[in-house]
Formats: sequence, C-alpha cells, structure tokens
Amino acid sequence: MGFIKILSGLFQILGESFKICFRNWKLISSMTLFHIFLNSILSFPNLFSATPSVANFPTNKTTVPPLDINNLDDSPYANYFFYLFTLVKMTLKPFFGVKFVVLIANSLVSLFFATTIILASTTNSSAKGLHVKKFLTMVVKSWKRTLLTSFYAALLGLVYAFFVLALLFLYPTINPRSLILLWITISVVTTAPILCIYYIYVVWNLALVVSVLKEKGGIEALKRASEILKGFMLKGFLLNLLLEILPASFTPYLKLEENFNRSDLAEVFLLFFIFQSISSVAIVFSLISHTVLYYECKKIHGKSSNEILYTIPLIISACGTELEKNILLRSTRMS
Repeated sequence: MGFIKILSGLFQILGESFKICFRNWKLISSMTLFHIFLNSILSFPNLFSATPSVANFPTNKTTVPPLDINNLDDSPYANYFFYLFTLVKMTLKPFFGVKFVVLIANSLVSLFFATTIILASTTNSSAKGLHVKKFLTMVVKSWKRTLLTSFYAALLGLVYAFFVLALLFLYPTINPRSLILLWITISVVTTAPILCIYYIYVVWNLALVVSVLKEKGGIEALKRASEILKGFMLKGFLLNLLLEILPASFTPYLKLEENFNRSDLAEVFLLFFIFQSISSVAIVFSLISHTVLYYECKKIHGKSSNEILYTIPLIISACGTELEKNILLRSTRMS
C-alpha cells in the first residue's frame, strides 16, 4: 500500500505539472522556443568538431591500447592508475579549448532558462500586476543564486566522481580468478554509482528550486533541499527516473552520431533540431515537476494551508504599488 500511495502521489505531481503547462503556456512556450533557438546556435557548430572524435573513439588509431590485467609486466603502462589517467585524457581531449567555452556558455544559458521556467511555473501569466520588466528583474536576481548553487553542486559532483574512480582503482587488488567476487565487484561499481547519482540528483534539482523561490543559494540551498526531502526521497527518485526514461526513448541524437555525414547538412541539422526540441521540452517538464514536488514537500512538512501553490512572495514584492499587489493576490486566489 505504501508503494501504491507513492505512485499515486507521483502521478498527481505529473498531473499538476501538465496543468501548469497549460495554465502558463504562452510564457513557458515562448521561453522554451527561445532556449531551443539559442542552445542550437551554441551547440550546432560544436557538433561538427566534437561528434566525429567521440563517435569514432573506439576505432581511433590514437586510442589507448587495451590493458591486459593478467600481464601487467608486459603492458606499456607502469600501473593501472596511469592506464586510467591516459584513457581519460584521450577521451576528454576533444572537448578542451573552444568546446570547453561552448560548454560553459551552454551551462549559463541552461541555468538562466531553468530560473525562468521555475518562476514561470509559479506565476500567473495572466495577472495584470506582473510586468515583463519586473519578471526579468526577478529572473536575473534568482539566476545569480542558481549559479552559486550549481557551483557547489558541481564541486560535490567532482568529489563523487573521484570516489567512484577510487573504487575503480581497487579493481586490480581483486583476484580475477574469483568469478563470484569479480561479478559482485563489477555489479557494485557499475550499479551503485548510478543509483546514488539519481538520489543525489533529486537534492540538486530541489536546490535549484530553493535558490529561485527562497532567496537562498549555495550550501544553504542544498541543506534546505535535503531537509524538505525527508520522507520524499523515494518519490523524488522515481520522479527523476521517469523523467529521464521518457526522453531517452527518443534517440535521434544517437542516430545522428552513428550516421554522421557532413555532406548531408540538412539531415544533420533536422535531426539535431529535433533532439534539441525534445531535450528542451523534457527539461521544462522536469523543472515544473520538481517545483510541484517542492511545494508538496513544504505542505506536508507543516506549512500553512493558506499558502497558495502558485504564489510566491518574490512576485508580490516585485510589484510596485499596493493596487498591483492586490490585483496579483486576487488573480492567484481565484485560480
């Protein structure tokens, strides 16, 4: 019964997210189209230089030769660590330089887009008291906090990545002749990090929502997100899992990498645009769903029942006059 209740709550979150999409479809759709356009401009030129190197990496002549774990003495590598370091270096080499700058630009645009969507999902776009200029001012202020939160989240991600690499470095100490122990180790090393990252990803997404709505950033936002997720971690995990599986069922980008052909520019651009569109729509729905999850967590943790789901103090304080505040409050209560 408990799991059925969690699934019921999960589908309620998805239902509320769909309602918000239809409720503020003008604002959300315009922001989504702008993100697709801008992200395509930033990413499409990088596709021609990065995709061939990555797609052909397994068959590239410069690829690091395989390491025979049973004959380390005959290997050109001094030890297993040097082998992994060389492999990572060769894998990441195509992404340095200009590609790194493009990655940073994409990250900044994505964070700005995420801030806009979170605010749009908590805003009544038909409210006369909410002006575009004031809305953009709120987005810029919140964007600064999301940058700080994302920076700390990235640092935690690096720590987690080094921890996973440390587990990989323990592999040579295991006797490869013990098949059972080898199978258990491979299962733990490959499965546990994936499950853990999905759990951590819930906190990161909620921290972005907290950064936008609660005027908190960095470590404070991460702590607040972990606090309000008590009792909701499994639901958040299933929500993340569902939102990741659905977009993954559409794989035009994978087909694009497999059949990459520079001469057929129109086909490449079409497939790339389809992928960007699906990705942006999935991101929008994910952000809205996590915003709904945030308010549900607050409600269960004892917040006042008079708190309106789609009204936040930031919007009210952004309105200049008392008349504008009353109009905004009246419009949100009627909804």
